[in-house]
Formats: sequence, C-alpha cells, structure tokens
Amino acid sequence: MTEAEWQEGRDLHPMLLFTAERLTGRKLRLYTVGCCRRHWELFNRDEAKRLVSDAEQLADGIGDEDAVRQLAWDALRTYLDLTLPWVQRTLTQAARGCVTCSPPDYWGHAWSALHNLVDVVAFLRGGVRDEAFREPERDAHRQLFRDVVGNPFRPVTFSPSWRTSTAASLASQMYDSRDFSAMPILADALQDAGCDSADVLDHCRGPGPHVRGCWVVDLVLGKE
Repeated sequence: MTEAEWQEGRDLHPMLLFTAERLTGRKLRLYTVGCCRRHWELFNRDEAKRLVSDAEQLADGIGDEDAVRQLAWDALRTYLDLTLPWVQRTLTQAARGCVTCSPPDYWGHAWSALHNLVDVVAFLRGGVRDEAFREPERDAHRQLFRDVVGNPFRPVTFSPSWRTSTAASLASQMYDSRDFSAMPILADALQDAGCDSADVLDHCRGPGPHVRGCWVVDLVLGKE
C-alpha cells in the first residue's frame, strides 16, 4: 500500500490488513465501537447496547474480559433467532464484533462487524441493500479508521513537553465525554506548548470526525 492509497483509497479491507500487525487490540476495539456509536439510536436492544459499551470499557482495561466474551457468545442466539427483525439481529452481530475484535481474533471480527453495520444502514436508508446506499457508510468507516490510526507513513514523535496540563485536560475531557468539538482548541494548546508538527495540528483543526482512540488525543493522554 502507498501513502496515496492510504489517504484516498476507497477500500477499508487493505487498510486493515496493512495495519494488522501494528494495530493494538485497544485501538481496533475503539474504532469498531466508534462506528457503532455513529448509529447509537438504532441499537435499541439492551443486549446490543451493553455489548458495545462493555467492549469500550474493555478497551481501557475495565471489566472482566472472560465474562464479556461469554455475553458475546450468548448473544449469538439472538442473531440466530429468525423470529426477531433482521435489523436488530444484524446489529447484535455487529455489537458482538466489538467484543471479539481483539487478540487472538483481531481484525477479521472487526471487518465482519463493520460489514453488518453497512448492511443495516444501507437497508434503512434505501429499503434495499443497494451499493449507492452502502458507500457513504463505508466512507465514514474509512474516515474513522484514519482518525484512530493516523498516517502510518508519517509517524509522529510526540514531545513530552507538548503534554501540558491544559492539553491533557482538554484531551481527557473530550475522551470521557466523546465530544470532540474542542479539537481546534487542543491544537492551540499544543501549539502554545511548542508543537510544530503539521500533521498533529492539521488533524486537530480538520473537519474530523473523531472518536475515542483518535491518534492525537491518544498521544496527548499517553495511550497506545
């Protein structure tokens, strides 16, 4: 994969493959959770909501991994229950992917979860599984992946001196609230601290979107 393909490519699959060996389980989980939370209003079954929320907690080392994985396996019965609406069954399967897309299962489960999301959103937008209704959701997934991973062709060395109390407080507030509207303010705080990385500042001041796991916020918070 080239840098141009990374920045402008229309296929998420090779991006996942390209970063598979360097992408942490935490990053992959938060990315998949972020894709699900884009359509949080659709997750109206408590079971699916809990799986997504538990996966998000597990990403930060909170909760019992074995217990949540058991819940994910139990949820398979929902997916196989043909008496339930197809949309809710498919969303449950997407939620399961948020839990299982970590070692040793990794990116294959993430890919499956995202595929299920695309199916549901396209169906609800157009009434049929039409490619014209699938591409906008796929594009959103690619944008979120770039937000979480950054540009692997231009790794940034983050200076500890940029991690001021102001920058850390802003990053922590956004991470906890999932409201990333203060990203431009974070850029100002980083620049005031001496940050001269165009990649960092441009990402903060760009249009987004951003989710938990955003590569700049993670650098400020010292997360991997």
